[in-house]
Amino acid sequence: MKRIVSIIICILLVGITIVYAIGDNLIFTVQDAQETAKMNSKQIKIDDLEIKTKQSELEEAKDEAKEKGGRPGRTISQTLDNLIIGKVNPLIAETNLEIARMNKDNNIKELKLNVYKLTQEILLTQKELDIEKQKLIILQEKYEINKAKFTEGNITNNDLFNFEYEIDSKEIKIREIEQNITTLSLELKKLLDLPLDENIIAINDELKAEVLKDFDIESSISKALESNISIYEKSQNVKAKELTLELTSKYYNEGDSRYNEAKYDMESAKVDLEDTKINLEVDIRNKYNELQNLKDQLELAEKYFDLISKNVKIANTKYESGTISKYELLQLKEKMLDATYQKYLAIYNYNIAKQELLNMVD
Repeated sequence: MKRIVSIIICILLVGITIVYAIGDNLIFTVQDAQETAKMNSKQIKIDDLEIKTKQSELEEAKDEAKEKGGRPGRTISQTLDNLIIGKVNPLIAETNLEIARMNKDNNIKELKLNVYKLTQEILLTQKELDIEKQKLIILQEKYEINKAKFTEGNITNNDLFNFEYEIDSKEIKIREIEQNITTLSLELKKLLDLPLDENIIAINDELKAEVLKDFDIESSISKALESNISIYEKSQNVKAKELTLELTSKYYNEGDSRYNEAKYDMESAKVDLEDTKINLEVDIRNKYNELQNLKDQLELAEKYFDLISKNVKIANTKYESGTISKYELLQLKEKMLDATYQKYLAIYNYNIAKQELLNMVD
């Protein structure tokens, strides 16, 4: 007993140390964040309690089946009820236990997906912040050029005011993005069950495209239909209703209300199951088509970024040779920064859709 207690204490201390070290540094990889969320999850503890509850209910159903199952009742209806207690109720209890186990796995998957989405959004927002800061520097350079133009009388005071307004607006936007990063950091801390202090969580990963390869949509749909929790639950419900109808038909004929009710319940369960299968397949195909469209957008954004990058290199050479002005070069650099953000946005959108698809079929 002492050995068991010691092992448990060691496990708890290791867990606390990991959380503290991560919380102290506030630096995570995506995988670190997912594992921390799983380790600290209160939902998993709740799911474990649910599993234990369903295990107890299964034992109770089995005991009741031994006690009443098959025992003749004072009426035909009571005899049938006892048969259902003996045959159907244990099946329902076993199903509920398996659903509780599947729910736990499903909740872990959803938690990891939510953490992934949030870390990707933090990475994207950090990129946006870096880009907007670079744009501010360019605006300030353009402003200095325009101040000289104003002194020379080439632009009006109103033109100069517009540039000052543009700089002020950019500074406001930067502060808004910084606040957004703070908000996202708090949201991530909630998912990771960490203290909601003022420290910002940094994600030590790159925002890069993780293109899906060797994905067979047909086999993935088949796999999803076999492993999906809703389909399992409804399939088991069909089995329970079929068994109930089979038992009912031993005592009641078609046309009797008890038989008709059992028949209706079985047919309704079958329709519900087929609808769920169809809806899941449609959702998977729609998500896959969305992913293909996002892949095309990603490729287009990368091509445009490469084109603008080459143009900036050429423009740098032209500026050094005096062929174009610094102002023209700065305008082209602004376009490159816009293309950079659009590329990262396309990467973000693709990565999120891909992970959502994988969660649907795994």
